[in-house]
Amino acid sequence: MVYMSQPLEQDLHLLGIPMVQVSFVPSSDTWQLYGLLYDVDGFGIGIIATDMYYTNYGAGLPNNKTVTLNTYFHMLNCVVPKGNRLGVGFVLYNANYAQASTDFNMLFVYDQTSSITLQTLY
Repeated sequence: MVYMSQPLEQDLHLLGIPMVQVSFVPSSDTWQLYGLLYDVDGFGIGIIATDMYYTNYGAGLPNNKTVTLNTYFHMLNCVVPKGNRLGVGFVLYNANYAQASTDFNMLFVYDQTSSITLQTLY
């Protein structure tokens, strides 16, 4: 799943630890969520600014019910140029991290309460 902003009207300096809130319905109580924050240019080519991962090994978060996860990306310090977009993508697996399970899926839930908060400098 990918979220994409409108083209930026001015340069944007991102500094700090972005927080993300994402809601989904997992099919199992053992799952993994991996997120990427991109700087996307006018040609649609994205450069990874930072990433995040969250693994749940049956740690009490329900399965088959909506889970709202508040978690954080890794720290970043970058400038996204005017005209570029911010992109946020989520996948269920990344080869760099131990797999939580291969037997699960997620239904992502998004509406006006879905958000990502970024600290900015002007």
